[in-house]
Amino acid sequence: MTRPFSLERLEQLLVRPHTFRRHDVDYSVSAAMRMARFEADLGVSSTYYVMTTSPFYSPTEAFALATVVSGLGHQVGWHVDGRKTLVSRIAQLAPDTQISFHCPRPSDLWRRFPGVRSAYDPIWKDAYYADSRGRFAYGDPEDAPAGTTIQINLHPEWWFEPRWHQQVSEREYADFFHEPKSSLAA
Repeated sequence: MTRPFSLERLEQLLVRPHTFRRHDVDYSVSAAMRMARFEADLGVSSTYYVMTTSPFYSPTEAFALATVVSGLGHQVGWHVDGRKTLVSRIAQLAPDTQISFHCPRPSDLWRRFPGVRSAYDPIWKDAYYADSRGRFAYGDPEDAPAGTTIQINLHPEWWFEPRWHQQVSEREYADFFHEPKSSLAA
């Protein structure tokens, strides 16, 4: 059964106990700020992974977002494209930084990287749920057994700007997400 993306469903996902909540900010700073306030109003905190190299927002906007979300009680990490940024360089410049990979390659998944804390640490291998492409492709977090600790990766734009991808050209989408736009949920 496909469950719709709605604010009621979002609230249920966010208040689920035993959950590491994270958000990869790929496209919209505005949607991420709305998500951060929504969570703060619910009394929950998450980790926001911000990308300073996103073509959809500026580094200045990324740092402003980091300031706002941390002021609301959330954590901030860096969303990095492993094809363009060396994790070893991040570990060298900012040891113990939290990172998540943008469009991770299989070699980035479920392994440890010295000097950083990866959202794709092996502990999450069988407990990871993500709404990438506008659907839960790795299983639905609402079907996870009660009492188990899980990680939910929610992209704010799917919840607060669900038609965001209509503003992105085929080429921009393919260049940034490393796949055709046709891979998105209908």
